[in-house]
Amino acid sequence: MKTEDAKSKINEMLAAKATVTAQEINYATKGKLPFVQIYSIMASMIKAGKVKLNESEGKKSYSLISEGKKELPEKKQEVGEKNDSSKSTLVKSNQGKRDLTKYKFNGIEYNKGRLAHAIIAQAAKDKRLSLKGALELFDPENNVVPPYGLIKPIAEAKKLSKERQRFFIKPEDEVKLRDSVVAISNQFTKERIEKIIAVARKELKYTIK
Repeated sequence: MKTEDAKSKINEMLAAKATVTAQEINYATKGKLPFVQIYSIMASMIKAGKVKLNESEGKKSYSLISEGKKELPEKKQEVGEKNDSSKSTLVKSNQGKRDLTKYKFNGIEYNKGRLAHAIIAQAAKDKRLSLKGALELFDPENNVVPPYGLIKPIAEAKKLSKERQRFFIKPEDEVKLRDSVVAISNQFTKERIEKIIAVARKELKYTIK
């Protein structure tokens, strides 16, 4: 794969997921992006301060470093200057406007939407779920992600995502069930992901941190 195309694909995956591994990138490109090229590009992006290398339990993954996350040098407190706790509180308040909670599943960190996708995709493999079985397991009352739904056949999900992408509909995000190919919603709040986590822990015995 050409270097520019490879960089574009890697940037796309980094923007979509909290962390990615070289194996995930290779799999998503169906082997067109070899490991040697992935590692070379990641090394240059790490050197440029655009990507961070994470190591956990012997596994390596990469995450995007946004401009807003660069740490500012701490201002030294002058003698006699009072510590203005209101400024600190304000910063925390601004940062708290968007829930950036990360969850760890199968050794990989995910944001809310990607965690739901990973859990359902894993369950589809482990339990050989049909569409009906997946809905009965994860969304029996059809109210986890109103009004568009949690799991939809890929064709229907694409129609619902014409004006705004409401599902993970890229080819590498499609989930194969026993009787159909589906897309998973990307519209997750903390309350919604907690419902999926509860099912994963209770019914599937998955470990999610």
